[in-house]
Amino acid sequence: MSVIHSPSQDIADLSPLTPLSPSTDDEFDYDATPTISPYHSRRGPRRSQRRRHRRPQTPPTPTKTHGDLDYTDSLFSQFTRSIALIPTPFEAYSPDSCKTLLDALCVELPASPIYLFHNKKSFLSGTKTPTQTEIDLNIAERLESVVYAEEMLTPLLEQTSYSLSRRRFDWEQKWQETHAFINAIHPFHTVVGMPPVIHSEKDQEDWFLGMLLRPALLARLEYKGLDIPRWNGQHTTPNACGPYVSSSAGTQGVIPDALIMDGVDVLGVAEVKTDRVLLLTTENIGLFHSLQRHHVVVEKDKNSGEPVNHPLPGRAIRFVWPTRLNLIEDKQSKILIQVWSQMVTKDCDYAILSSYTHTIFFYKLEKTLYMSRVFTADSMTRLAMFCWVSLMFGDLDADDLDLPECDTSWWRNLPDYAKHKAAGGIIQETLPRIPPKPKPVPAHGRSLRSTSGRPTNA
Repeated sequence: MSVIHSPSQDIADLSPLTPLSPSTDDEFDYDATPTISPYHSRRGPRRSQRRRHRRPQTPPTPTKTHGDLDYTDSLFSQFTRSIALIPTPFEAYSPDSCKTLLDALCVELPASPIYLFHNKKSFLSGTKTPTQTEIDLNIAERLESVVYAEEMLTPLLEQTSYSLSRRRFDWEQKWQETHAFINAIHPFHTVVGMPPVIHSEKDQEDWFLGMLLRPALLARLEYKGLDIPRWNGQHTTPNACGPYVSSSAGTQGVIPDALIMDGVDVLGVAEVKTDRVLLLTTENIGLFHSLQRHHVVVEKDKNSGEPVNHPLPGRAIRFVWPTRLNLIEDKQSKILIQVWSQMVTKDCDYAILSSYTHTIFFYKLEKTLYMSRVFTADSMTRLAMFCWVSLMFGDLDADDLDLPECDTSWWRNLPDYAKHKAAGGIIQETLPRIPPKPKPVPAHGRSLRSTSGRPTNA
């Protein structure tokens, strides 16, 4: 039984925006009539049937105004700016602080626990090397390019944040049921029983599943108005099972840490690493920091004439699939091989890489892997997880992802292009490099130094 008001009930005091007219509101409610099972709605087409991508279109813009907000701009953009999407502090909730489903999701996460041997830098800092099964992946299904899509989830975050803010809890009529549901997803309660010390990657996996993935799955069911499945001791067929998170059978030598399931269908995979793998502790930066930035080109500004850096979103990083064992040494390539192999083997397009405190979302399109920005514990990780789960189940459309056009044409201009195939993993020459700041040009157009390195005479 749902603990949320119907969207048409008790919405007059929703701040900061009043609701739209029903005709416009229905445009963005993805409460479609289930077609396959009570938990399965509007699964998207398979990869072979999908369009390559399209830019997210601007949603219809209402004409009325409310306060200082002018609805002639994108409503979702105005809504996200007005609420700033800042997580609430990690503390006990109350009916006043948790009025909507958005309030229950947008909560800061507690810090990750300490490692058993926290003084030993090498403890839990490694990752597995590619297996023979992964290396022998079908040539037609091997990864060839990686594209950093910093704003990949932004359109989904805007849509869902608005929709979730309209789902108000019925504290008056369903007080007990509301408490039971929020206790199941609110981090102040889901943290109870979590391992206080990280002994192995399995402990980090418990934090990820209990604090991020399972709450997002339960929130999605509540949003859709579906009953949350409860085990009643009666065995049933796998096909009749609702959405759930499971482990993976060790088939074909590729074993994800978690599978997002709908009956017997695998909708997505999740790989969990420790912070010591995903975070370079010596520099306190992310493992994928060299991939998670755009290529830039230096051009002269049309107005000032000064050289400026222009980003080139969509310029792809080349990836060469290894042909033998022990060829890959860098952690970045090892993890990308692991994640891609899981997506191919389980026949799904969505993947999650997380250490609980740092989370990255991946989307597979043909032979390209799109990578999101890093979501940290103090950002909107739980909201992003809700979006990703909704995307897996077809509640949201993959066409709404902000995916730049994959550009690989520039590879052939590289001097060592022919030698790349002898390497393996990420091709370093294709990594984004930020050019140095342009040096100022002297007033008379002459260099301030001579070719010998000595200052020139004035």
